[in-house]
Amino acid sequence: MKDVRPLIGATDGDGQPGASRFGGLPWLGADEPWPRCADCAAPLTFFVQLDLAGAPKQARDLGTGLLQLFHCTACNPYRAFSGGHLVRVVDAAGQASSPTPPDGVPLFPERPIAGWARAVRDYPYREADESELLPEERAAVFGLNRQGDKLGGWPNWVQDPGYPNCPRGDHRMTQPVLQIDSGRGVPHVWGDYGAGYIVQCPTHRDQVAFLWQSA
Repeated sequence: MKDVRPLIGATDGDGQPGASRFGGLPWLGADEPWPRCADCAAPLTFFVQLDLAGAPKQARDLGTGLLQLFHCTACNPYRAFSGGHLVRVVDAAGQASSPTPPDGVPLFPERPIAGWARAVRDYPYREADESELLPEERAAVFGLNRQGDKLGGWPNWVQDPGYPNCPRGDHRMTQPVLQIDSGRGVPHVWGDYGAGYIVQCPTHRDQVAFLWQSA
């Protein structure tokens, strides 16, 4: 599979609410409240949103609209479908609000996604039994799997592959969508310099989930 890297543009302070970005302010519908953690009630931190209409083909199976990720940095849950994540695709065709972040919520610097790099072939890591590989072979496999923020490709798993079960059937959500590395698009570290992953169900393509892993 191939992945593409986001290209970060300059911030002019006048970004469109529905534009692709790391950090800054999210698109919220008119009169929509700021999302809160269902576990601890803290306001969720906005991490990223992608305008799917302008995204590369690696995200087109999600349809159109905005893919958004909010995450609770207070209780910092790592499992998929936790009440401390909100990952969704929203229709941004309606009227947007002018959201005001609640007191105490971390607000990351706005980093607009101005475009996407050329697609590059990516290779799986920890997706199969590597127990019989020599150490130098395992190092080569790791080096072929691309780290960093990326759309599509193969997850750079920190632990064993963590594809969650789809809540709408007895199968796993094995379609990688977006990898969010520590300290790249947003100044956030996942545990001990781990990574976060948005994945999609290959059968129910409107079903997305978020999880993160750390060493």
